[in-house]
Amino acid sequence: MSQERTLAFLLGSYIADAASLGLHWIYDPEQIADRIRTSGGTAAFQPPGRDHYHGMKAVGDMTQYGESTRVLHQSLLRTGGKLDLEDYQKGFIAHFGPGGGYKGYIDKPTRITLENLVQGQVDPSGADDDQNPAASKLPPLVLTALSNNTDFRGEIEKAVRVTNNNDNAVHYAQIVAAALRATLSEGELSAGLEAGMAEAENQAGNEAKALINEALTTNNTDSISIAGHFGRACSLHQSIPTAFHILTHTDNYQAAIELNIMAGGDSAGRAPFIGAMMGAAHGIGTEKGIPLNWLVKMSHGNRLISESEALYNIV
Repeated sequence: MSQERTLAFLLGSYIADAASLGLHWIYDPEQIADRIRTSGGTAAFQPPGRDHYHGMKAVGDMTQYGESTRVLHQSLLRTGGKLDLEDYQKGFIAHFGPGGGYKGYIDKPTRITLENLVQGQVDPSGADDDQNPAASKLPPLVLTALSNNTDFRGEIEKAVRVTNNNDNAVHYAQIVAAALRATLSEGELSAGLEAGMAEAENQAGNEAKALINEALTTNNTDSISIAGHFGRACSLHQSIPTAFHILTHTDNYQAAIELNIMAGGDSAGRAPFIGAMMGAAHGIGTEKGIPLNWLVKMSHGNRLISESEALYNIV
């Protein structure tokens, strides 16, 4: 895989998360539409209200999802691209714990993971929780696990259980990882969607097969209403089918990310998966790729570029 595709894959995840911050966790699509109309802008990079979950953040900052992805990314940089759970856990505490660099809302899986780590529960350290932190952090690990020819599924599960010690979370994360892996390898969105569906079909007794198949085959092409059908909240059985539907019914990065935001609810939880898939498929600065002015809007964008280049150079 090329450096260009890899950078679009990694940065596509981060940018999608940051673009979603201002309208994150607004569950009423009409309220979102009203906010966009009032601002005269678009769905992406809206400023968060002061009373919002992310009220202490600014346009271009990432939510806790992007920050969590970066914690794993930086751990992989420190370890030469190898998943080292102890290093990852130490980095997690250092960033999200007291006195750490993170300033913002702490979601339930993150809070419980921190509590477990502080109490010495490290194997595994994750919360019994099936929400989006299990899958949103995966792009950097998908890159390194793919390149290292390691036990791909085993690496994914170990990383997931650091924050989400839950079988259902692992099932959905494996689906997301399979889709990300295929799209990163081949540069084709269709390959990723097929790989994700194939992974779901391999999971006997798991609900994901029916939900993702419905997302891919339904005659309803309106992703906003589909999000209402599957659910707009943070659980993976709601977010991942909605993300598959959005990926099926958009043909460029900006359209996918803005549609995801307008679908409401935990848009930032869905965004890293959608952004990485669309980035790998369409690149940066191309007609259908990541808009360059979105990259410029990122807080610490140059640092994210450098860290993404560094991870590519390791693998």
